[in-house]
Amino acid sequence: QKYLRVNKEEGIQLAITSKKGNNEILLLNFLKKEVSKFKDALSQNDIKLQLLVGQEEKMRKEFGKILLRIIIAIFLVLGVIFIVYPEVYYISILVKSILATLLLSSIVYYYLEVEFHIYSLAGFSISVGIALDNIIVMLNHHTKKNNRNI
Repeated sequence: QKYLRVNKEEGIQLAITSKKGNNEILLLNFLKKEVSKFKDALSQNDIKLQLLVGQEEKMRKEFGKILLRIIIAIFLVLGVIFIVYPEVYYISILVKSILATLLLSSIVYYYLEVEFHIYSLAGFSISVGIALDNIIVMLNHHTKKNNRNI
């Protein structure tokens, strides 16, 4: 806690930090709800309450960008595969493989208690890209050889 002056008015700054391993975005959402409850009551007494945000907003934006990139990449791959293999059979194999990969990855991440932050999500997008590459190679092999033997 410390005293400061903002716009020639006295104020108190209270810093709230989370413990290591806690979800900072959830903490920020909780604090926003709590601050909104007190704002109205304090404004009647001529007291202003302001929430200063740290890195959480940047993290939220980065999460959104990375998730959007993953979704766009998957749809681009599906579009290219649809152009190369216009049959629904191949598209269904690709979609089922992508869903199985994402489901298995999510299960493994859950049981290993992997924390999602910007770097782990970027690694997840890279692993999804590698899995997509392997799925496409196997789909091509299945198309050319007409069997499932490797």
